[in-house]
Amino acid sequence: VFTRDYTDWIVKEAAGAMRLNKVSRDILFTYCPISQEIAAGLVSQTSYADAAKRHMVEQKKLEKNLTNVIHKFTKNGVDVPPEVEKTRKYLLEA
Repeated sequence: VFTRDYTDWIVKEAAGAMRLNKVSRDILFTYCPISQEIAAGLVSQTSYADAAKRHMVEQKKLEKNLTNVIHKFTKNGVDVPPEVEKTRKYLLEA
């Protein structure tokens, strides 16, 4: 079931064609990341609005937390671990 739902999510739902139920859509929106551009486009559609807004808020929280961690490392004169930089870069691109 997951494979079929995930395929529908990637192929159809990201393009705005509703194929999944609300529960499946919310789960996939939360745990299977999509690009910010696609999420922003889906915000305008009422069936996606809640999940898309929640996704964007969570992304901003994670980005802010990582920015604070990087600032603390830099402020204390400690090199920022490459994993933290890669995660921040991933969040900015996602």
